[in-house]
Amino acid sequence: MIIRIIIEVVIAILVLMVANTFWEFPKRAKFLKRAISDQQFLLSFITPGTFDSLSPTITRYAEHCEGNYMVSIGALSQADRASQRRLKVLTGAVVLALLVGSYFLGPVYLIVSFVVFLLSGIGPIGAAARKNALNHILEVSFLLHRWHLQDPAACEQWVQQAYALKPLYSVVKIVS
Repeated sequence: MIIRIIIEVVIAILVLMVANTFWEFPKRAKFLKRAISDQQFLLSFITPGTFDSLSPTITRYAEHCEGNYMVSIGALSQADRASQRRLKVLTGAVVLALLVGSYFLGPVYLIVSFVVFLLSGIGPIGAAARKNALNHILEVSFLLHRWHLQDPAACEQWVQQAYALKPLYSVVKIVS
């Protein structure tokens, strides 16, 4: 009995650690969606000097786009979704394995682990997930900035079709 309790405590701690990471993915997606559509937030985040001092990790897609900004923005968005999906599936699989381990200890232990899993989702977005989302916004805004400088008409036309990027593009035009 004591061994089962000790094992469940270890499993519950592991579930808490991994589930915290698992829940960051939907929190990041929600934050990214809200941030990229909030023009006031974007104006406070992206300033006229922002594009002058970006790190090379943020500007890497603009360096290789060779004038095809639409493809670069698509590739950037696809890479972001793929990396998030891979890690979410991995952490989800680990949580599932830990819950299965609790199941073999008994139904009470499974309930405890499941409650720990659910409770770990409560709380604000973590600093790392927030920073990752903000870096993604900077990457997209830098591509829009470069495209706007090179061919504003084509950029404007494309953004009209990419409705979600309209607030971001408006801010890019203001700070450019």
